[in-house]
Amino acid sequence: MRIALLSLSAAVLGACGVAGNPGDVPDGASDADASVDAGVAEDAGADLDAGSIVDGGNTIDGGNTIDAGNTIDAGNTIDAGDAIDGGNIRDAGAMNDAGTNRDAGPSRDGGTVSSGIPFGMWMGQSDFQSGNPAGVNWTGVDVGSSDPAAELQLLREARARGLKVWSRLVGGQENYQVDPVNGDYRFSLAKWKAQLDPHIARYSEYVDYINDGTLQGHVVMDDINSTGKWGSSANFPTFADLEAISQYSKMHMPALKTAVRAAPTTLEQWSSGQPYVYLDTGWGQYSWRFPSNDMGNAAAYLSQNVDAARRIHLGLVIGLNIVNGGNPNGTPMTSAQLRDYGAALLDGSDYPCGFYIWEYESSSTAQGYYSNYSTTELATLATKARNHLRSSCAFH
Repeated sequence: MRIALLSLSAAVLGACGVAGNPGDVPDGASDADASVDAGVAEDAGADLDAGSIVDGGNTIDGGNTIDAGNTIDAGNTIDAGDAIDGGNIRDAGAMNDAGTNRDAGPSRDGGTVSSGIPFGMWMGQSDFQSGNPAGVNWTGVDVGSSDPAAELQLLREARARGLKVWSRLVGGQENYQVDPVNGDYRFSLAKWKAQLDPHIARYSEYVDYINDGTLQGHVVMDDINSTGKWGSSANFPTFADLEAISQYSKMHMPALKTAVRAAPTTLEQWSSGQPYVYLDTGWGQYSWRFPSNDMGNAAAYLSQNVDAARRIHLGLVIGLNIVNGGNPNGTPMTSAQLRDYGAALLDGSDYPCGFYIWEYESSSTAQGYYSNYSTTELATLATKARNHLRSSCAFH
């Protein structure tokens, strides 16, 4: 599919109110936030120490405390009958319900391998307009709107262009923090649910997009370990929080997969090694500074995150931070780094289910970051994604 097919109109996405603030960043992106991957800072200037991931004193949502016993008040109950015991969420068979069971593994039809995973981008406030390299077979995009009407229009446009979409239906952290305007950046489960409820009310309209693969899943939260977004590490959402929001999404939109845009190695730290039940997918977005003991080794990063995803029962999306994930640290990736790191991720394992690059647009100009790279470089990675084994985005 040519890039012309991917030019989502500015009018459509303007109307869609694309979610994700101009300043939103991934694990270790444009602001000097704390991000942790396998105990290592994912962000220049990280300030998270080993004991601060889940703090017994962390206060969540207007005084609701998740302590060592994981007490959750009546307003934040995960589900009737579900027990939270020392961080272990136990649900008697809930994941076997129709539409909520985790997928089988990589797809093989009649003994032949069904190939291809989405090759796309994490899109900013603009759509595909001038400056995109022509001839690249883009097949995926990460966007979203907190307005269901706008989101459904976005999905119609994506389907028409053959795009596979990961959507952020609840928007950014400011939509579900207690009082971010006045500096209270604690997570509010009640506000998060209120953000999703309008989509839940129109879930029947989403089902066709889920069933035909247009809507790949719901990114339930982003930047879980960013002090720039949460104020301090004491406010970071916990393992119990991530499971609670994932369960709420699956309870009411059962066919829709759930993802957190954080590396499985980070999510494994969040859960203290316990498997996830309701969260389906982790997100490994590579920068040169990973792994900390072998920087520039994208193959090692992939291997670590595939292994972690399997240990904690998650699928895996992979990708690159081209904005400031290059060498020297904090600089854009060079053409050679894009080519080499991307190839290492796409060739190194059959486990990942998609490849998404962060990000399309500069926050300060209308210039797309993709204009830094040639059609040949991007098309080479697109071909690798097209030839990749098709894989489930859930644990397999």
